[in-house]
Amino acid sequence: MRTETLAAEVLVVGGGGAGLVAALEARRAGAEVLLLDKTSSGKSSCTSLSFGAFRAANTAASREEHFSQTVTAGKFLNDQNLLRILVDQAFDRVRSLEDFGVPLLYEDPYFYVLGDAPFYGLKMISPLQKAAENWGISSFHHTVALDLLKVNDTICGVLAYDFSKDTLLIIPARATILATGGAGALYPLHDNSPRTTGDGFALAARAGAVIRDMEFVQFYPLGLIEGDSFRCVVPPFLGDSAPIRNAKGEDILAKYRIGERPAAVKARDALCQAMFREILAGRGFGTYLEIDLTRVPEKEWDQNRQLRHYKKILQEKYRGLQRPLKIAPVCHHFMGGVAIDETSHTNLRGLFAAGEVTGGLHGANRMGGNALSECVVFGELAGREASQYAKRSGAYP
Repeated sequence: MRTETLAAEVLVVGGGGAGLVAALEARRAGAEVLLLDKTSSGKSSCTSLSFGAFRAANTAASREEHFSQTVTAGKFLNDQNLLRILVDQAFDRVRSLEDFGVPLLYEDPYFYVLGDAPFYGLKMISPLQKAAENWGISSFHHTVALDLLKVNDTICGVLAYDFSKDTLLIIPARATILATGGAGALYPLHDNSPRTTGDGFALAARAGAVIRDMEFVQFYPLGLIEGDSFRCVVPPFLGDSAPIRNAKGEDILAKYRIGERPAAVKARDALCQAMFREILAGRGFGTYLEIDLTRVPEKEWDQNRQLRHYKKILQEKYRGLQRPLKIAPVCHHFMGGVAIDETSHTNLRGLFAAGEVTGGLHGANRMGGNALSECVVFGELAGREASQYAKRSGAYP
């Protein structure tokens, strides 16, 4: 193994949506930026595997509704200062992705990436990667951060390993941004990238950053358990009109009196808990329940472009319009993570964070549509603030 020393004004750890947006914003602000990514193309991120939906309110009234629904979904444990930033800035920040060539469609209150099913998020990641290359952002692929470099209470870069070249990298930086995502791949059933293994949580905790709300782990209720393809999911908007049943034929939403709609968007926690109870009580089909898409009215499939695409996939791959499909809750999102303030700064000087690696915004339960909006809003905020910090900090440590 050889050792190489680099340097960066702003160092971004993570090549998904939050990391790329942060890197671009730091570069726009004039900083020299270096980005570390565990794969060659950012495809290890949950952004690339996502449904491509951003919750983004466009009027004062709809912003208040967005705020209220998110607080309710989060069981009133959200950091409301962070939430206000998300609600107020999401529409403009998400729309600005079009400047980089991300194809978007707005159907109030959501932006949708006009990608290809089932991984719509790739059409967000690819244009951002191209922009990063064009803007002169240096990227190290196949590289994992091992530890944050710390002098007193100041973070001054990372120690990393490039496993494609068997090279240990020492990277001093004036400002460091964690954008490493969550840890869903630690669970046997999940819909995350297999590389979503909690790296950022460990890095931050070892360095002494405040970590909050790690007990709040969200499962997505409509994970397909068909063959070995449990990373495919049934879109959340179908969970109301397609009955979810146990082995006795009982409708789970009705049995547990889950009234929020769409349930798989606003009441993921309650629905998953109900499903787990049924399975553990022996009322499931072994370790799963069933969802009956044959009962979905045609107009439901026509709600948006994504659903029409999913209809084709679910039919061609699983015969989902002829028979009930096996489903079970799968690990989806970590609400907890590194604590940040309204500038995306952690309690450690020089360390910023954005995206799923952070905690507080979502409270006890994330409402559907907020994850990608969070990546864009707080990725941009972290990039801008880190660039300003780097300029103030002067020489490298």
